[in-house]
Amino acid sequence: SYAHLQVYVDGRSRALPGGIGIVDENPVETQHGLYYGALTCMYWLHTRAADGLVEVQSPIARHYTLGDLFAVWNQPLSRTRVARSRGRVTATVNGRRWQRSPRLIPLDEHASIELAVGRPTPAAGTFNWVGTNF
Repeated sequence: SYAHLQVYVDGRSRALPGGIGIVDENPVETQHGLYYGALTCMYWLHTRAADGLVEVQSPIARHYTLGDLFAVWNQPLSRTRVARSRGRVTATVNGRRWQRSPRLIPLDEHASIELAVGRPTPAAGTFNWVGTNF
C-alpha cells in the first residue's frame, strides 16, 4: 500500500528523500529522477523516489505509523521537529488537522499527510491518487 507525505519548512516544500528504508540501494536514473531499488534487502516501510510516496510492503497485517517510518529513517519526529527542521509542527491528514503527535499518524492506504514546520503554514490539501496506479 502507499501513503503520500509532503513536508513544508517555513512555507517551502521539502522533498522526502528516496531510498529511505532501502538497505543496499541500487539507484537507477529515470526520466522522472532517481528510482531506488534494493539489491537484496529493504525495510517494510520505504521510499523509492523523492516523490513523497511511502510504500508499505509488509508480510504481516499491521498498522504502521509515520513514527515507524521516521524510526527506519533514523530521524526525529515530534510536535517541534521533522528530521533536521525545528519549529512548531502542524499536521494534516487527508485535508483535516491532526491534533495528536505526528508520530501516531497512520500510514493507511492512500493517506495524504502534510507536515508544516514553522510559519507560514500552507493551506491543507490532499494528494490526487487518480492516474498514479498505486
